[in-house]
Amino acid sequence: MDFQKHFKTFKKWLRNPIFASLLIGSISALVLFSFHGYGVSNFLIITILACLFSDVLSHVFVRGERGILQIPLLGTQAQPKGYGLIALFSSILITTALINVITESIVTSISLLFSDPIVCLAIGLALSVLVFLDMNARFYEH
Repeated sequence: MDFQKHFKTFKKWLRNPIFASLLIGSISALVLFSFHGYGVSNFLIITILACLFSDVLSHVFVRGERGILQIPLLGTQAQPKGYGLIALFSSILITTALINVITESIVTSISLLFSDPIVCLAIGLALSVLVFLDMNARFYEH
């Protein structure tokens, strides 16, 4: 009985984005600190940063909703699907190349600090805040 009550309370807390960010940041920090010698830390950071950079950079090339595709570099008018395919494919290639360079340099510069739990906590919290900001911009602010 107590477990169900605590679980319901925990689920209510998870609705709060600040609590969820703290929880995700803390779990990320634990993973960064515990597995820094196995390459898991690098993989976690590169994956999250790649997703975030991809969202930001691909938005420069292709936008749209409800069947209307726009290519900001060509203006705000609707574009044919063929143009959209070319722009999306180009954005994937360009963002992949940029992300590879950017994330590798970031991870290389901070990977030496993974043995410090405070640094891991700061990195984990920063990653969770960045994901929250991306989610907010992507799904809630238009």
